[in-house]
Amino acid sequence: MRFSFTGVLLALGAAVTWGLVYAIDQRLLQRTSPILLLVINSVISSFLLSPVLLARKGALEPLHFLTPRTSVFLVAAIVLGAVANLLIYSSITTIGAPLASVLEIAYPFFVVTFDFLLFHERPTSSLILGGTLIFVGAAIIVARRG
Repeated sequence: MRFSFTGVLLALGAAVTWGLVYAIDQRLLQRTSPILLLVINSVISSFLLSPVLLARKGALEPLHFLTPRTSVFLVAAIVLGAVANLLIYSSITTIGAPLASVLEIAYPFFVVTFDFLLFHERPTSSLILGGTLIFVGAAIIVARRG
């Protein structure tokens, strides 16, 4: 992958948006279960995004990429995404959004690990260093809260 300023802005926008989502989810999860919130989220997301997708000319043409192998990856990504959301909602319910989000930032380590194990992608030294610093920072935060 090559560096893209637009890509960086999009990732930062996602981080800001997820921060807001976690804060709101913490309030919602005081009155509902993680599984119900996940189902409502999925249904509303489908209704919200389907018309946008269908309005885009040729939006469904990329479905030709669905080979048997990519179909397995697609189903795995959807199932794992649902499980991950259920786990983080449950974590927010149990320990609160701030601590849950600090612990969840460990996911880049697992992205690098699974990218290497599944697709033989080698991480750069700066990625390893940055990931290590994230882990150290998260460990300090968790240790100070305990």
